[in-house]
Amino acid sequence: MSGNTPCNPPTEPDNVTRLVNIQEMAQILGVHPNWLYQRTRLGSSAIPFIRVGRYVRFDVADVVAFLKKNGDVGKQGCGVVS
Repeated sequence: MSGNTPCNPPTEPDNVTRLVNIQEMAQILGVHPNWLYQRTRLGSSAIPFIRVGRYVRFDVADVVAFLKKNGDVGKQGCGVVS
């Protein structure tokens, strides 16, 4: 018996980060999903993402830290996300 009941739902371990999809990440950043797709195709300077099969997922903390450090990597001279 697993112990997962309506009164005792399964919980994520403390060391597991929830990944978000392209739409969720776009909403968090306030950008269009196409902006994110473009920045996953930039090779070594791409925004951090994880491919799960054919799907793209993001760790919010990694993306925010990357943008704070690098700004908009898709355009020369653009500002840094604060």
